[in-house]
Parts: sequence; C-alpha cells; structure tokens
Amino acid sequence: MTQHFQDCKTVAEVKTMYKHLCFEYHPDVSGYDSTETMQEINAEYLIHLKSLDGQVSKGFDGKDHTYKYDYAKEVGAMDTIDKLLQLELSSAVEIELLGSWVWVSGIVYKSEDQTKLQTLKHADKQKKDGQPAALMNWHGKRKRYYWRPDGYRKAWNPNASFDDLKSAYGSFKFEQEQSKGARHAAQPALIGAD
Repeated sequence: MTQHFQDCKTVAEVKTMYKHLCFEYHPDVSGYDSTETMQEINAEYLIHLKSLDGQVSKGFDGKDHTYKYDYAKEVGAMDTIDKLLQLELSSAVEIELLGSWVWVSGIVYKSEDQTKLQTLKHADKQKKDGQPAALMNWHGKRKRYYWRPDGYRKAWNPNASFDDLKSAYGSFKFEQEQSKGARHAAQPALIGAD
C-alpha cells in the first residue's frame, strides 16, 4: 500500500490531501482506469483518519474542535462525493464538504444538472410511497442541496448562515472545470478544518 498521507499530521491535512487525490486518480475525473489506485487511497484515508481520532484543533470560530472518527460518516461522505463526481456536473456546480456534510451549489432549477442530481437515490431508504428516497435534499434557506450522515442530531442553529457554518466546521471545496470534454479539478481549496 502506498503512503499518500504519511506527511499529514492533522485531520484537515488528511482531508485536503484526499480531495486532491480524488481529482488526480478518480476514474470518472482522471480519464484513465485508476480504480485499484483509488481503492488503495480510500482504504489508506480511513486508516489515517482513524489514527487521528480525538485530535483537537482550533476552528475558525475560535473554539476547540475534537475530531471523532466515525467510519459510517466518513464512508457515507466518500460515497456521496464519488456519486457526484460520476454525474459529470457542469463547471458552475460546486461540491463542498463542511464537517461531515456534503453541500452542492450552482444547480439551476430545471437544468440538466438538477435532473442528474435527482437521479441519485438512497440504496436503503424509502419514501412513504415505497419509492427510493433522494440522496440529496434541498435546503431552502441556504439555497443548495445537501447530504448528511444518518443519525445526525441537531447541533447548530438552523438560522445560521452558510458562512457561519463554514467558519465553525471548516470547508473543503471541490472546484471543477471543463477541459477537452473531460472534467478535472483545480487544487482543492482548504478554507477551514473540522
């Protein structure tokens, strides 16, 4: 197994490196068959995050934040990001990870991007009518789609602005652009830390 994360000392560094590696090696982004490499990166990412369980860091809100490793949350976020990358959304769409939530902005109403996003369904959740539930939900106040881990409990003021959330939980943005018909990403921007 390679050591992509060997120089990463904090949760923020691991997550930033992971985003960079996704855009470099993910088969749906890189344009070549790198499935085995991506599987190694995913496994190494989880192992390294687990080793940082309990790490305390200062957030942009000035408060101490203790990282609590949760395998299901990490894998859920990774799977959601993977599904979003496979959709080949337009360059106007931004994918952002805040804490353990995935947010998607830049989706225009009744656009091809919105249609693609609505094809994503939960494998194990159903609506009352028995149909599969949507993977991404619309947040009316924040005007963007979001995915959150199962079992989430409210820990933040629902009236807080998106910028307040970014300050409190940190933000890892996936910047996308179109090039020669293949989608690739710029270096992910580290805006904060968990």
